[in-house]
Amino acid sequence: MLLRSGFICLLASVCVIAQDLTPDEEMQDLINKIEQQPAGDELPVDVVEHKHTFSPSTDREKELFHRVDGYWGSAASGEWSKVYQFYWLPFRDNMPLNSYLGADKAMIKGGYDIKSIKFVGDQCAQVVVSYGIEHSMMSINKISTKQPWHLDADVWSILADPYENMMGIRPPGAEEIPEPCDFSSLRIAARASAKAKREKAEAAEKD
Repeated sequence: MLLRSGFICLLASVCVIAQDLTPDEEMQDLINKIEQQPAGDELPVDVVEHKHTFSPSTDREKELFHRVDGYWGSAASGEWSKVYQFYWLPFRDNMPLNSYLGADKAMIKGGYDIKSIKFVGDQCAQVVVSYGIEHSMMSINKISTKQPWHLDADVWSILADPYENMMGIRPPGAEEIPEPCDFSSLRIAARASAKAKREKAEAAEKD
């Protein structure tokens, strides 16, 4: 399986791989197409208090939560050299730090909310995060995304394809990067849950 299962492109010109987008997909696609702000640690910082829906209880959840919070906190404060360290090794091996720092980026505004963490096996997890973004062309209070994380060399890291551009297009002949995680079970469970809720609502209307 190749690392080509969707993309999220708000924090860099390269794309964070995601298995699914939440219902805000159309708005997300629009944001991916707009011109991003200049890169660099000198970008303005949005200082807010981040309150999270998800509260970790197990050691495993706490470990990953700490990493996720570190990534989004660094992105929100424009500390891109720190953000870079959260990507998995194949990304960093193929995307030098200087290239990453020179890429266009957009700033997070209005804080971020870690809403859920779902593990798949021992080395994979899907994290749902909502956040805001402000741009010269638009200001959006909340976007939700499903972000894939992988236990890479005993450290939780973000799965990303270093060759994809902002539109999710890979150049011809680019090296294929195998995907270590399969989140299809979560998609199946989500569809089953949605179907059950829909049927329950329909039954209630008939009563």
